[in-house]
Amino acid sequence: MKPTLVAISLSVLALGLAMPAAAQEPRNPTIWNAKENQVAVLKGPSLRLGPDYVVVHPTKMWSGLGRYQVVMPRDALRPRAKGGWYTNVTIDDFPHLPPEVPQYFQPSGT
Repeated sequence: MKPTLVAISLSVLALGLAMPAAAQEPRNPTIWNAKENQVAVLKGPSLRLGPDYVVVHPTKMWSGLGRYQVVMPRDALRPRAKGGWYTNVTIDDFPHLPPEVPQYFQPSGT
């Protein structure tokens, strides 16, 4: 019984040491909607609007915006259990989000 207790305590200690390393791994930048469709990729914090906003690149499959990167509030993202992020921003909302780099042409979404 005593060797089993020692083995269990060693495995718990090893698990406790491994957890902080796993917690520091970067999260997958993929953004998903509630229907589990990939809608965008997270590029990082917005340099133009500040740390409360993030730059995202909508996926071509859903928005057709090409290389157009938009800014959305950081509060619109929440962690996804399978990795990545969930958002409540719809596909129809992406063309109306402000661009990170202002351009002459802005899609109207219609």
